[in-house]
Amino acid sequence: MATFNRSSLPHPPEVIIYQYGDRLVYVKPAMEYEEAIDLALQEFPILKSFEAIKESRAHIAFYTMNTMHGRRENICISKSAWRPCVSRMLRGEIVNIVVVDPKKEAAASSPQVEPPPQYLEVPEVSAARQTRKSRSTPPHSNRGVSCSRPHSPAGSAKSSDSSSTRRRSWFRRC
Repeated sequence: MATFNRSSLPHPPEVIIYQYGDRLVYVKPAMEYEEAIDLALQEFPILKSFEAIKESRAHIAFYTMNTMHGRRENICISKSAWRPCVSRMLRGEIVNIVVVDPKKEAAASSPQVEPPPQYLEVPEVSAARQTRKSRSTPPHSNRGVSCSRPHSPAGSAKSSDSSSTRRRSWFRRC
């Protein structure tokens, strides 16, 4: 019976593709995150200018495309997940290199806090008593004095035993 050792990672692919902007480069994958940054700086010299300006390698990030919930998503590979991610990549898989602006990243990670919605004012007690409970009768009508609805023109069906039977209606006669 074969056993599987979960602590060991599969061998990484022979080559992967680094992409920065429109440029693609085949590279042998580095197994350490810092080595991956060194390799990116070597293959894309323009990244050195970003590194010099910001004085930190922390602004270089690696992303890969994965399908999540039926949609293609760009997912950042963290320093702690670099080794397992690289070892499970397919040969020729693309790793996007992104220069992260810390000011924009901080703004994106802390969304604007909006106040809770404003509620309507509570109507006064006297106004609340005047509200209609039912839509079957118009408000403030005297039932015996006047009806606003006419009688039903069709009425109910006549009974089969007598043609002189009076029509019945759901509406009150006025």
